[in-house]
Amino acid sequence: MSELLDLSDGGPSNRTSIADPAIDGDLAWLMSLVARPTGGSGASRVRGGKAPDHEPTYVVLPSTSAPRLLFSEGLPTSAVRGHADPTNTRAILRRRAMQAAASQVGRRVLGTRVHVTGRPARLDEHLAEVIGVDGAGILVRPGEPGRANRKPIVQVVDRRTGATLAWVKVGWNDLTTRLVRAEGLALNGFDDPHGQMITPTIVDAGRWHGLDLLVTDPLPEPGPAVPLTEIRHAALLLEVARRGLGTTRMTLRDGPWRTSWTSRVAEIASPRRGQLLSLLVGLLDERGQDQLLIGSWHGDWTPWNMHVGANEVQVWDWERSCGGVPVGLDAFHHTFQQELLTDGKPVTEAIAATRAATLPILAMFETGGDDLVEIVYFMELAARWGADVAEPSGAWLAPHLDALIAHLHREIAP
Repeated sequence: MSELLDLSDGGPSNRTSIADPAIDGDLAWLMSLVARPTGGSGASRVRGGKAPDHEPTYVVLPSTSAPRLLFSEGLPTSAVRGHADPTNTRAILRRRAMQAAASQVGRRVLGTRVHVTGRPARLDEHLAEVIGVDGAGILVRPGEPGRANRKPIVQVVDRRTGATLAWVKVGWNDLTTRLVRAEGLALNGFDDPHGQMITPTIVDAGRWHGLDLLVTDPLPEPGPAVPLTEIRHAALLLEVARRGLGTTRMTLRDGPWRTSWTSRVAEIASPRRGQLLSLLVGLLDERGQDQLLIGSWHGDWTPWNMHVGANEVQVWDWERSCGGVPVGLDAFHHTFQQELLTDGKPVTEAIAATRAATLPILAMFETGGDDLVEIVYFMELAARWGADVAEPSGAWLAPHLDALIAHLHREIAP
């Protein structure tokens, strides 16, 4: 079946006016990103048949009501391989379905085809021009529904070979625009030819029809993965910390982290805001004059955002990176996220396991107070979770956040 999408509103909104009630919600939003309204398109609904050659056609999986992948019709099967966790059985089945839907035969069986009338501004055409290629197709993952920081990821591929030509992050609202721009700044900060990290190279960054786009080259095909040793991990943390303006020593009270954290917590619309602010007062009273090593951090330093090879480490997803934070936060994040999310431990058990695994790494360089860095990390995480729980998709974090706040109350003297 095909659906014909109305993009005739021509207005500044990210959501389009949809004539067919079957195309609404997430799909309407998603389609409005890949085919921007220009005021010259019409609308109707068609069943079967083939769209005219000048009208872009996309395949939606698994359904129009719950789109998780949108891609240009006619891509080779190889273009959609690897879009699921190969260790997860359900993900393997989902990936096989995507491969079938993208093949020249399977696309007639699985998925729904959606095409757009008129002459909208097309994301695939724009990206092909930016990259300097002909015959580019796109695959779009919309991100997790219900989140303000839902950020579509676009993969640009060669229509003939399925090879990846570029990756694109899309900023479509205030929050995602800030994240996309922050990642661009972070990636521009890497200029150490002697470092062991490989990060995406920016091809283009800027505005296109009301969206912020960050276009990067694909990372090289990685070699076999190897374990991340403590010594190597410490060296990587210092490499990240020294990017940009390098490192310095400041007191917790005078450092920029305090100001940044306070402004973010002030935006939390719940009673937890007062709890968190009182924790900061107590922490500054007790440890505000302690000197800490200050530098940059990745902000989401986890095993799933990197590939550790024998001679180099590929690291991506730099959108939460910033400077002016105590060095060592990334080390705590790396372990805690695994203990909590991967291993499913309760917050208090995850904290204990994180401390045991992280302190030996921090001991390899002078942070100024490893125990204080740990507290600052969990304060930082509490601020992040405080914002997340306000969203429908973040409600599951509420008990974790309350357990984390209780832990911080025990750690910080009244």
